[in-house]
Amino acid sequence: MAWLNDGAGVLKPATAQMALQNQIGSIKLPEGTKSTVPEWSNDVPGLPVPQNWGLGFHLTQADLPGMRSRGTGDWAGIFNSYYWIDRSKGIGGVLMTQVLPFFDMPVVETLMGFEMAVYQQVGAAVPSA
Repeated sequence: MAWLNDGAGVLKPATAQMALQNQIGSIKLPEGTKSTVPEWSNDVPGLPVPQNWGLGFHLTQADLPGMRSRGTGDWAGIFNSYYWIDRSKGIGGVLMTQVLPFFDMPVVETLMGFEMAVYQQVGAAVPSA
């Protein structure tokens, strides 16, 4: 909740804002990541939208129709646990599993469906272009 409310007394508002801002400048992220240990991780394709990194967060830098808005921070864990924090819409979500290898397509598809359902339920879906 602190990340959605400018720190909510836990963090200074400036700290919460800075953590979710681009901290890598114009450095380009790779097109994808090739797994070196398939038992632990599948290959992970790059997203077809602008993205970068804040302080501890991957940042989506475009509105995703039916989903998150520009500036949303997210993270993923090796066992296919995911979360996102959309400060502009005041929405965050978590999907936790204990599945290997990382980037399991059924889990990724579940995550995308879950995120779209959350935005639809609260009436905050980013409209299609």
